[in-house]
Amino acid sequence: MRTDSAVTTRDAHERRAALRDDLLRCGRRIGWSPHTTIAFTEGLARRPWKRCDLAQLAAALNELQTIEAYRPATADPRSSAPVGAGRHRKEHRHASRP
Repeated sequence: MRTDSAVTTRDAHERRAALRDDLLRCGRRIGWSPHTTIAFTEGLARRPWKRCDLAQLAAALNELQTIEAYRPATADPRSSAPVGAGRHRKEHRHASRP
């Protein structure tokens, strides 16, 4: 028979799912793709997205909310990409050539 541990596990799963949704929503507000938001979270947590625990997801959300708070309201959302994003784009690599 299932007991409180099954309920606790389900509740923790639901809270992680809600935090993942909040992370993706916050990432969208600052102009990030879902892939960029997931990579950012994985980088902070140093583990795969699906294996992040509540504390790691909450810490990543806090970081994204800090980025969002300090981003100028009129800024182009694409300017908020993490450092290194787009570094392989040709227009940046050859921009200094005449």
